[in-house]
Amino acid sequence: MIFLILTVLFFIAGHDWLISTGLKENFEVTADEFRISVTEGRWWRRVAFLMLGLYGIISLTQKREFRFKINGILGWLILFYFFWSFLSLFWGKDTALIFRRLVVFAMFCLGAFGVAYHFTLRDIILFSIITTGLYLSIGFIIELYLGTFQPWESGYRFSGTLHPNVQGINCSILFLSSVFAVQSIERRRIFFLGCAIIGFTFLLLTNSRTAFGSSLIVLLLYLYMILRKSAKIVIFLVGIYIFCLLSIFFSDTLFPFLWKVILLGREEPSTVTLSGRTLLWKDIMIYVAKHPFLGYGYDSFWTGAQMYKFKNLQGWVVGGGHSAYLDLLLGVGIVGMVTYVLMLLVAIRRSHSYFKEFNNSEYLYFVVLISFSAINGLLESSMVGTGTLSFLGWIALVRLGFQRPYQ
Repeated sequence: MIFLILTVLFFIAGHDWLISTGLKENFEVTADEFRISVTEGRWWRRVAFLMLGLYGIISLTQKREFRFKINGILGWLILFYFFWSFLSLFWGKDTALIFRRLVVFAMFCLGAFGVAYHFTLRDIILFSIITTGLYLSIGFIIELYLGTFQPWESGYRFSGTLHPNVQGINCSILFLSSVFAVQSIERRRIFFLGCAIIGFTFLLLTNSRTAFGSSLIVLLLYLYMILRKSAKIVIFLVGIYIFCLLSIFFSDTLFPFLWKVILLGREEPSTVTLSGRTLLWKDIMIYVAKHPFLGYGYDSFWTGAQMYKFKNLQGWVVGGGHSAYLDLLLGVGIVGMVTYVLMLLVAIRRSHSYFKEFNNSEYLYFVVLISFSAINGLLESSMVGTGTLSFLGWIALVRLGFQRPYQ
């Protein structure tokens, strides 16, 4: 029941029933829509996050066999990031906007604390699969109903109720979580295998190159961690041998085919600029250079005025830096960005060490989840947003930063 409630809250806060239709050409919001969402916000979104915060408070008041306490440097880094984010109220220009964003952030983190406190590691894995699976299913049904599910059409990208890039992240979480569950959870392995296949299939349909590439890198990382040394060597040598054979006999078709697979059928000119990202980043760095250490205040750079400026510069509606690390620089400066990166690195290291120390493979899931967030964050901003990926990431950080493993 709690899984379903949390799933509904995030659906209300960040999903759009009509995003796959022609009402939003090229999956972009209009300038007026973005301005309203920044300056006024959506009342149902506010209610959803208030309910999420309420859930967190109720969960934290329940008695458990353990209590949260600062667990080493990761806990201190998390507390410092909170402190620095709220401190940005004093130097940010739009204090009202910063305060609203911080309230949402506080409710968001309270919910993450509640899940981390209330659920076991296995529960968190199942929560990831159930939530992303439901979002994918709902999106598929809606596209069928609206007649927008047309994978046979050139240029089609599966979106469901999310932007295709965000839906790609959703499918990636479903795929990676299900693959992990097949190996770590003994029961219902056929079900988890089916979820993995479905997640990967729809990930391809989203044509999200960032999510696809991040998933493959993290999958290889996970396989490297769970395989024995001898198996790693054998697989590596066999893979090199097969690739050499294919290169010798099919060199004329192999490399063009591999390049098309990597691009997922997208046009090559957009690849050179990473779909316009490099041009956007060049303009963003001008603003970063003006306030490098402090930033412009927590999540407050992308105001309506800034959006219009960048629309004129780029020729399309810009609602974010298309890189989590750039958005951190704009919001909380170098200090906040470095703190966040250290949090991720320490969390990955700690998860792996807990896996080795306690022989609990479920801790590897945090390695998979945080690694995917960190890699995907290079070209997308979802890692520092208020969506499913960010929520799961904060659950992992809180669990590792404020609770030692227990048997």
